[in-house]
Amino acid sequence: MNNAKQKELIELLKAEKRALQRKINSLDETISLFEITVDKEILTEIDDGYDKNASLKNKINFFFKKESRFLHNRELAELANEREPNISVKDFIRKFSQHLSQLKKDGKLTKYVVNKQNNNTFWGSPKWLDSNNEIIEQYKYKDKYVKKTGSKDLFDL
Repeated sequence: MNNAKQKELIELLKAEKRALQRKINSLDETISLFEITVDKEILTEIDDGYDKNASLKNKINFFFKKESRFLHNRELAELANEREPNISVKDFIRKFSQHLSQLKKDGKLTKYVVNKQNNNTFWGSPKWLDSNNEIIEQYKYKDKYVKKTGSKDLFDL
């Protein structure tokens, strides 16, 4: 093999090496991104303290302690669904409903109904109400969970 052909072959091999190095660098970046994502998920689970294997009552208790305010069943379900996306919000609503009522019977929770509409029921600690059975401001529910009524009077049809 003459010098010119050897030099040409060397340049081709160097170009192939550069192309492979770019692929390796790209793979290293992708791996790093996945490792960061996994680390964040692990840290979130550890920092959050949520236990997917806990009883439904303990899960409800977890959210009340964490949020420290009145919560709508839908909001509870959404918070649980964020941590357990394999269970739908609708399923969590159904599962939590019975337990919320039982916790009320046990005196651990109270319900607060906004605008005299049952779909505007918020749950919280009896300690979060003042002497007039109104919510103490710091424990107030999120307004976005209050359903607005657009119902008309029967004679306004």
